[in-house]
Amino acid sequence: MWRSFFCSLFILSLLSITSCKKDKFEGSFEVNFFQDIEIPAGLANIGAHYIVVEEVRPQMADLISGLGYNINDVVDIDPKFIRLDAISPVNISYNFIFKISLLIETEDLPRIELGYFDFLPNNTTNFIDLIPSITEGDTDVTEHLKSNQVKLYLRLELNTPPPSFVTTRMNLTFAAYTE
Repeated sequence: MWRSFFCSLFILSLLSITSCKKDKFEGSFEVNFFQDIEIPAGLANIGAHYIVVEEVRPQMADLISGLGYNINDVVDIDPKFIRLDAISPVNISYNFIFKISLLIETEDLPRIELGYFDFLPNNTTNFIDLIPSITEGDTDVTEHLKSNQVKLYLRLELNTPPPSFVTTRMNLTFAAYTE
């Protein structure tokens, strides 16, 4: 009887200790951003090509306030999902791409990688899901996205030249955290 009493007391004390542990981040939410990119036809398959997405202001403050949060309360923003969809021509596939990465920079902050996909398979269809990069320490994107002017770069290494102009819709989803 005493054994069951002490076991119950031990389990209750463990539960009370673990339930008092406070998470580093209280609130987390997602922010979606869409941008169209034009991949020009006839790019050489030698070297890397950087396609500058026109200077975009992702208006993170507006997007975040629309979700009921304040940009100043956000302590961390990480890339969560990056998809590139070919929207024109309709039947195009991305099998001409060998390696691809998405980079971000501002006037004051260095260029860092948001996501990548190395060695795309030959049976790649009309969309690519990039692997989000780990963004901590020197590669944290939080301050980049709080900036007013942000440049995005699509870095391509090609198997063959693109057969035509490819209009691509980029879907970026960021995970944002507040304390």
